[in-house]
Amino acid sequence: MQSKRNIISFELWRKKIILRIAIVNLTAGGMSGGYRKYLQNILPLMAKDKRVDGLEVYIPVGHADIFSNNAFSLHNIPADNVSNNKTWLRNELVTHQFDVVFIPSAMWINCGKTPFVTMIQNMEPLVVPFQGNPLKECIKNIGRYMANLYACRRAHRVIAISKFVKTYLTEKWRIASDRIDLVYHGIDLTTQASADDHGAIALLKSFLFIFTAGSIRPARGLEDIIRALAILNTEQPVQLAVGGNVDPGMEPYFSKLKKMAENLGITERIHWLGKMNDSEMAWCYSHCDAFIMTSRVEACPNIALEAMSYGCVNIASENPPLPEFFGNSAFYYPPKDAKTLAQLIRKVLSLDKPEKDALSNTGKSIASKFSWEVCAQKTVSELQKALI
Repeated sequence: MQSKRNIISFELWRKKIILRIAIVNLTAGGMSGGYRKYLQNILPLMAKDKRVDGLEVYIPVGHADIFSNNAFSLHNIPADNVSNNKTWLRNELVTHQFDVVFIPSAMWINCGKTPFVTMIQNMEPLVVPFQGNPLKECIKNIGRYMANLYACRRAHRVIAISKFVKTYLTEKWRIASDRIDLVYHGIDLTTQASADDHGAIALLKSFLFIFTAGSIRPARGLEDIIRALAILNTEQPVQLAVGGNVDPGMEPYFSKLKKMAENLGITERIHWLGKMNDSEMAWCYSHCDAFIMTSRVEACPNIALEAMSYGCVNIASENPPLPEFFGNSAFYYPPKDAKTLAQLIRKVLSLDKPEKDALSNTGKSIASKFSWEVCAQKTVSELQKALI
C-alpha cells in the first residue's frame, strides 16, 4: 500500500515539475547528418513541452543553420580545442544554474551539482573501432570509447536509443539498468519525392536499381553489396545507387571500393550519388526495387526507418540492431556473405506485386510507430528523473 502511494506521489511530482534545461552538443566541431536531423526534430518539440520552462542550446560554431525557429536560446560553442570548450561551457552552466544538463553526444563535462543525462548515438567506436579503419581513425575511436564510457558512468541517467544499446550498456559496461531507459528516435514522414530529378538520379529511371545510403566508411560494409552485384552481373541488369558522402579520412576506403568494382567488371553499374537532399533520397526510396543496409553496427538506424516509411522492400545484414528495427519487413543475410546477399536480391526482384505490397505495408506499419513527438516527451521525462 505504501509503495502504491509512493508511485502516485512521484507521478504527481513528475507532472508538476518545470525544468530549465541546457542541451550541450559537445563535439570536436563536426556533426553528422543524422545528429543534425535529431536536433532539428526534437528541440522544437521539447521547447513546447509544458514541463519545460526554458531551453538553452549550446552548439558548435557553423551549425546554427539547422534551426529555423526561436523557440529556444542558441549559443555557439567557441571554435577552439575541446579542453577550452569544456572550460567555457562549465562557466556557462554554473552561471545559468540549470536544473538539468543533457549531453546527447556522450561526452562528460563537470556540471557541478547539476545532474546530467547523456546518450550514445554512435556504436562504431564501441563495437567495431578498428575494422577497416585507417590508423588515425582507430586512435580516435579508442578516445571516443573512453569518453563514452566515462560519460555513461558519471551520468545520472543514460538514454538508450535501441534495445541493442541498452543491452550493451548493462552487460558490457555494467551500468545499472534502472539508470537507463529506452527512447527510440522518430521518423519524419512529410518529405515527398521530387519530380525534378536530375543527374545520376535521372539515369536510374531506365533501370532496375537497388539503393543503399549512409556515410561511406568501413563500418557500412559496402563490400558486401558490391560483391553481390558482381555475382548478379550476368543474370540481371540491376544497377546499384549509393547515396552518402565519403567521411573525412575515408578516401582510401572509397578508392578501395571503386577498385573492387573495377576488378569485378561492374564499375558502370554503380552510381555514387554523393550527398543527397531530402527530395532526392525520397525519390530513390520510392523508386528503388530494393533497399539494402549492410552496416556492421548501428545505434538507431534512422535510414532504416526512412526506407520503411516509403514502403521499400528491404534486405539487411543480421548485425544488431537492424533486425530490431526492420522486424519482419526485411530479408536478412549473414554479414560478409555476398553469395547469400545476391540470392536475396534475386529473390526480391522476382517477387510478384502482392508479395511486394505485403512487405511494403509491413514496413510502413513498423515505421509509423516511431514518433519524434513521443521521443521528445520521453526525453523530457528522462531529464525529470535525473533530479530524483
